[in-house]
Amino acid sequence: RSGWEVIPEVVNGVTRMEAVPWVNGQNLGLKNHVKDHLDCIRKRNFNTKANPEIASHIAKFSAVGNIAYRTGKKLIWDGTRFVNDEEANNYLVPQYREPWVLPKV
Repeated sequence: RSGWEVIPEVVNGVTRMEAVPWVNGQNLGLKNHVKDHLDCIRKRNFNTKANPEIASHIAKFSAVGNIAYRTGKKLIWDGTRFVNDEEANNYLVPQYREPWVLPKV
C-alpha cells in the first residue's frame, strides 16, 4: 500500500481521537505477511502475527465501513445485517452477472 492516515470523527465539534498525518507505506506488508505465514508453517507454530480470528473481524468491519461510506448513511449493524437499512443489506451479498454464480460448497 502507498500509505495511511487517520482522519478523526468529529461529534458535536469534538474530535474522538487524534489525527495522524499521512504515513508513507513501504509496500512490504504482503511480503512480511507471507514470510510470517510460511515461518509459522515450518515451525508448526499457530501464533501468527496476523491472527485469523482477529483478521476476520477487521475484514468484516472494513466491509461495514465501506458500505456505510457507499450509502452515505449512518447504519446500525447487529452482527449479521443492518437493522435500519435494506439498501445497505443488498451490498452484503455480491450480485453476480450471468453466467457467473457463487459456487455451492
